[in-house]
Amino acid sequence: MVSFGSAVADSYYAPTDTALPFDFTSDAPFTEYLDTTAAYLSAHRELIRPKRKQAELELVMPFELDPPERCEGPKKGVLLVHGILDTPYTMRDIGEVLNEACFLVRALLLPGHGTRAGDLLTVTADDWLGAVSYGIRSLKRDVDDVYIGGYSLGGLLAAHAAVAEPEIRAALLFAPALGVTYPFLAHQSSWLRHLKEWLDKNPAPLAIRYQSMTTNAVAQIVELVKRYDDSVGDSFSTPAYVVVTVVDIAVDSDKIVDEFMKRFDHPLSRLEIYGDSDVERDERVLLIPSFLPEQRILNIAHMGLPYRSDDRYFGLNGAYRDCGQYLPIIPNNEVAECQRNDDNWRGELDSTKNKDYLPLQRLTYNPYFDQTMQRVVDFLEAVSTGGTE
Repeated sequence: MVSFGSAVADSYYAPTDTALPFDFTSDAPFTEYLDTTAAYLSAHRELIRPKRKQAELELVMPFELDPPERCEGPKKGVLLVHGILDTPYTMRDIGEVLNEACFLVRALLLPGHGTRAGDLLTVTADDWLGAVSYGIRSLKRDVDDVYIGGYSLGGLLAAHAAVAEPEIRAALLFAPALGVTYPFLAHQSSWLRHLKEWLDKNPAPLAIRYQSMTTNAVAQIVELVKRYDDSVGDSFSTPAYVVVTVVDIAVDSDKIVDEFMKRFDHPLSRLEIYGDSDVERDERVLLIPSFLPEQRILNIAHMGLPYRSDDRYFGLNGAYRDCGQYLPIIPNNEVAECQRNDDNWRGELDSTKNKDYLPLQRLTYNPYFDQTMQRVVDFLEAVSTGGTE
């Protein structure tokens, strides 16, 4: 098993000394956004593997997938938004399923991402909201029906958009960051960022995503959560398909479940939960077992939700092995044993102290991906026809 990261220069941890990669207040076509972003990345990305520059750039680029020629009827489009530290590649597997279901698929590269981890020192919540607003405007011009989907931070941004844009037909929210894990630390981040720039700083980053987190990035997410809480009101009326995992070290799954039960009142909305939960049972909630001992899966991890099991980087036999080497909460001896062992249990990091399940490797794919996405497609069909699933 290999990692596809390597040591980088100190400049990787310093912000780019330029403006945003694109003017998100413009009404330029999405093709211009793609071209401008490609040129910006070519000029400003701190490369992990300089000898493979073009392949590395293609990994992190925003993308567009036109619907197949067989598709008929009103043109549907979905904007997909990745999570913190990620790139549009995170949304590729989901996007390909939606594209086969006759959607025009567009995936953004959020500001502060895809260039160097240091750009998360200066990015703001408004930068992210502006990028999503541009994506929605561009989609409105080209399709009849607009949908939005997001993962983690992207799910929070998608929820913001659904509240602000009544024309959005439905939202797909994969572990949306409506609340964050370790809330005390998170809520101190607004002032702590002026004293401590980095919460963790990995010396061997990946080409495809960051593995270092700035305090500022957390502060901006907390700001977005506050704004969402202030704006949503009593009802999240847009139909939504929400997917959460009970054991999650990144987002507060309990808050997401509570939010769904209290505010997501559209009859077509659905909540899919991986793991045990005492949530009130009704026809809109689906509980799915997360302990799969025959696959040596202890539980479903946050990071794996958007990836197929055969993803070339994050799948069962993918190139990347996540042993928590970038997290101070994982003991060094457990990291080393995980990296040596080829028969690890997989799950969410730091979710067990039971030695029967150690060493624990982070589950970086979703064993239920195909089944979940079929339910998502069925949900979207119900929304588009105004019927029931």
